[in-house]
Amino acid sequence: MGTWPRARTVQRRYWRDTSIAERLQEKERAEEDVFFRRRDRELLRQISTATGQRQRAYVRELTRMRCPECGRPLVNVRHLGVSIDECPEQHGMWLTDDERHTLAERERHSWLSRYLYAPRSGRRFPALTSH
Repeated sequence: MGTWPRARTVQRRYWRDTSIAERLQEKERAEEDVFFRRRDRELLRQISTATGQRQRAYVRELTRMRCPECGRPLVNVRHLGVSIDECPEQHGMWLTDDERHTLAERERHSWLSRYLYAPRSGRRFPALTSH
């Protein structure tokens, strides 16, 4: 309770000893500080967002269309008239569903169809016999 009246005394002395022009300048400086603080906070947020987007784009570029085995970029080649992405080091080939269906239709009766089609239910495979 003892500090409250003292604060009022300091406040009265301030209002009595400072001119209106000085008080307006102080108010203007305070408003500028608030303005620049908000602007700086927004700029920092934008920089942070842009940096995050650049980093995501960089990681996406490093990992997109790369061989999971060796990390080299996949090469787009044509096999049997179908565009396929393959590893230049021969670690594998990657097909989209459309490419897989195109190959499957074309190779329906070859050995390749075993890998492109799931076995039908109820279909029996011949038993392996040992000689």
